[in-house]
Amino acid sequence: MARDAVEPIMTFAPAKESAPDNSTLQSSFQRKNSIDARDWEIFPTSKRITARKPTPPRQRRSTSDQPWLDDPNSLLRSLEKLMRDQQPFLMSKAFSVEGESIRWAVGLLRNMTVKHRHCVVIAKTEIPALVLGVLERTPHHVIKWDNNSTEEMALTVLDQLAASPAGSEKLRDCGAKVVLGAIQTRAGGSTIVRNKISSILECLLR
Repeated sequence: MARDAVEPIMTFAPAKESAPDNSTLQSSFQRKNSIDARDWEIFPTSKRITARKPTPPRQRRSTSDQPWLDDPNSLLRSLEKLMRDQQPFLMSKAFSVEGESIRWAVGLLRNMTVKHRHCVVIAKTEIPALVLGVLERTPHHVIKWDNNSTEEMALTVLDQLAASPAGSEKLRDCGAKVVLGAIQTRAGGSTIVRNKISSILECLLR
């Protein structure tokens, strides 16, 4: 009878492990690592980065044939303002940044007035009168008007302006004949100054 007894089962077959569902794990990972719309309030920098800046309105172009005269920030108007504002520094013989700024401005005008079309535009500003004022208010004697000095370059600007009909008319209105005539009388032995003034006055008398 003992032989017929059922022997106890000592071993168990291991259960088959099911492969993990990758789609379930992936969706769970995405939920954990995704930022909900409510979470944006925690990251204010993210709002600044993703916010789209409004497009600034386009500036209207001037309908004028010469917009540089209408624009107060144009190069021509900036030169005009600089020479007008820094005029008091011309009365001093001491070196100053303001005085040098006028010298460089006059040097730029000397290069610009080489072309006739530039003279026409410059004649519509106060620049001819301001350049004439440089010669009228300078504290330096005519003999010291060396090459590339403010006064020598101003004479060149006036000489080139006078060669233009629009420029010569503007210089007549500014009283250039009287101012340059007075300078010529005290030019002394400065041949360059006398020759340039003579050239300007010849153009103004036409």
